[in-house]
Amino acid sequence: MVVSAIEHIRAGKLPNLSEAPAIKLYSTEAATEVAMEAVQLLGGNGWPSNAWSSWHTMRSR
Repeated sequence: MVVSAIEHIRAGKLPNLSEAPAIKLYSTEAATEVAMEAVQLLGGNGWPSNAWSSWHTMRSR
């Protein structure tokens, strides 16, 4: 879905706007999954311990 939208843009065609909400949902869910795994891997304080924890970084976006 995302790849087909990119191909349309590269071909000079307008992207299919009916797919835009689905692409946004997919991207948001993928980013959330990656952020949750980072919190699991690095712990709530991040790696190494720094001022911005991985949890705070994830929640601020």
